[in-house]
Amino acid sequence: MNIRAKCEDTVEKLQAECRKLEENNKELMKECTLLKERQCQCEKEKKEGEVVMRQLQREVGDALNKQSLSEAMLEISSQRYVNLEDETRDSKKKLDQLRRQLQEMQDQRTETLRCAEEMPDHVQKDISGIREVLLP
Repeated sequence: MNIRAKCEDTVEKLQAECRKLEENNKELMKECTLLKERQCQCEKEKKEGEVVMRQLQREVGDALNKQSLSEAMLEISSQRYVNLEDETRDSKKKLDQLRRQLQEMQDQRTETLRCAEEMPDHVQKDISGIREVLLP
């Protein structure tokens, strides 16, 4: 009986250890399932992150393109502004020159009329006719 008791005792110990191993196995299976779910979640988040990253890269590229275009447009506008300033300055010079020429012509006309008034009467009659033509 002693052997039998030892065998039964050993069988009970082995059965207890087997139950313990089965419990550990169940826990490990649960943990493995959770890890697989977590891995799937991480892969999904990684793919979503890659999509977001590509979208952000496109947006950055678009923003850089817009910035470059804006800088080019600003450069063109600045150059056009400088050109307009040059044209304005040239136009003012030309206007001043034309005003001087007009003043000279008016002065010459006034001098001519003054000289004509100082001439003898028969010449003044001829000049009066010319004056009517010249003066509205």
